[in-house]
Amino acid sequence: MSFQSFLRAEFASRAALDTVRGRPTSYLTMLDLYTWHTPNGKKAPILLAELDWSYELHLVNIGQSEQKRKEYLATKAGRFLPTDEPGRAEVLSWVYWQVGGPGPFFGQMIAFGRQEPRNEAAFEKFFDESKRLVGVFDGRLGDREWIAGRYSIADMINYPWFAAAAEFQPGVLDGADGVRRWMSAMASRPAVQKGMALAVA
Repeated sequence: MSFQSFLRAEFASRAALDTVRGRPTSYLTMLDLYTWHTPNGKKAPILLAELDWSYELHLVNIGQSEQKRKEYLATKAGRFLPTDEPGRAEVLSWVYWQVGGPGPFFGQMIAFGRQEPRNEAAFEKFFDESKRLVGVFDGRLGDREWIAGRYSIADMINYPWFAAAAEFQPGVLDGADGVRRWMSAMASRPAVQKGMALAVA
């Protein structure tokens, strides 16, 4: 059974039960994805493209203070998030690492790097910490193809920020051969290409 067939069967069973209980069944409709052209905004589209899951794309211009909604990462059947506790913990540890590390620090590095006139002290602070984070990540990728062994949401959630760093501050990746190899592997995945382009699956 395909992953999509599995989900449809599971949702149909749940819908039948919810109908009997008088509960809403709106989750059976196509997904609505609200996102924008930012590194964070490309995480959910990558996952949806990897799952080959249809969705309706709604671009929300956060630069114009339009309403924002958090993205939804579906994890079913252990496809991109292991069901065993050690594997799950390993993947999630690198998800949280991105949230507390590359996300905020790469973001500040890029922001101060584009500032005119530049605050050199602030830029150097965030560049140096970003460089350290890249080193940590490069060490992790030294003996493996993907962050947590198998391709997972840890790869999906980290890639958009590393791609942004490569675009706006490529020097931060100098010497990080493992990171560059991993980025090349990520960029070659059709679903990642769709997600990064915010293209409808």
